[in-house]
Amino acid sequence: MIFKILDIIAPALLGFLCLLWNADKKRLLYFLSIYFFYTSFGELVGLLLSIYFPDEANFPFYDKFIIPSSYLAEYFLFWWVMKQRQHRLIILVLTAVYIISFLIEKFAIQYTHSEFSYFSYCLGAIVSMVICLMYLFTLVQSSAILYFKKDIMFWFSIGSLFFQLFTFPFYALMDLWFKYPKIGTTYYYVTFFCIYISYTFYLTGLLCLKRK
Repeated sequence: MIFKILDIIAPALLGFLCLLWNADKKRLLYFLSIYFFYTSFGELVGLLLSIYFPDEANFPFYDKFIIPSSYLAEYFLFWWVMKQRQHRLIILVLTAVYIISFLIEKFAIQYTHSEFSYFSYCLGAIVSMVICLMYLFTLVQSSAILYFKKDIMFWFSIGSLFFQLFTFPFYALMDLWFKYPKIGTTYYYVTFFCIYISYTFYLTGLLCLKRK
């Protein structure tokens, strides 16, 4: 329960800080605040569903709605901040590939009620990592790298990349964890700490903006 409560409080706090410290009225910080509030709201709804409808609605809510919509929101953030037309096009193509894979997995493959969309989740994680690396690569190639500490998307990219790198194997090797449940359970709790570490990257970026 404490993990679920932290999952609600942490992104909500980040959303408030984005609004509170947005002295320059930057639209990017408004978008980030919406992203964090949306994450917090999704976790709150998930917690309520787990309490009152543990089997009927909680699992489908995460699997069919909150996870794919969170991926799409992240892709939009990067699409919006990218300046080069070719990079935006790449993000659109990768987003389309993810959406198609998700639709195929949900409507063309017969899953049981409790089976998670592992393939589309893993593909979404890969797309997220590719986009983060692409942003970091373009940042390194530009003069903006001299001021990377004040680039909130630099910290967002690092945080998202860290989270995906360390949680991707958990879902990619799910069949293995069923064979070794003790290791799988331990890894499952490790993924929670990965979330909080990624939040510290986001918070660091906001603190650097505050010192500007």
